[in-house]
Amino acid sequence: QIVDSARLRRLPTAPLVNRALQGAARKVPGPRVVALVRAHADSMWAAREALGADAGPDEIDAGGSALRAGASRASLRSLRSARPSGTAITALVVLTDLLSRGVAPVDAASAVTSLASRSTDAALLMFQGALTRDGTPESRERLQAMVEGVVRQIPRQPDAPARMPDEVPAPSLRGAGSAGAQSANESAPSAGHPARR
Repeated sequence: QIVDSARLRRLPTAPLVNRALQGAARKVPGPRVVALVRAHADSMWAAREALGADAGPDEIDAGGSALRAGASRASLRSLRSARPSGTAITALVVLTDLLSRGVAPVDAASAVTSLASRSTDAALLMFQGALTRDGTPESRERLQAMVEGVVRQIPRQPDAPARMPDEVPAPSLRGAGSAGAQSANESAPSAGHPARR
């Protein structure tokens, strides 16, 4: 019934089925599984409204997870705006990771949005790897310092060389010489035929 309702609301159903199967595999009580699946369906509905009608299934799923972890709808909108020409999936996953580590929602959203607006998904994954390696920063300042450290490691694209204005090709000297010689030959009298007067 939850899956059918999600389908009618044009929500992705695969994440709901997967959660139900995972719950059953872990021997989670049935009512608990139903509650978890319904909660994720509701979160995906809210995520789609925040991310916009163009959000894809994976983006909606990641957004739903972020909302359930403590993110706000406003933070989802900000992340989507930071990725106008691409997907916000990676940014949403990293945001969920930060929230699951106990980082305050406002600080987590600020850090990920700042990084997403200035870098690629590869930098976001680099940032997530730094969290795993170095641990969760204990303050907002250290979190921001970690963001700036990742930004400094992003290779800068070389500036395109300045293009000189196109030059007008000079006339060919060979062509000019040939034309001149031909003109001279035509006007000069030949040795056997004197010029008529």
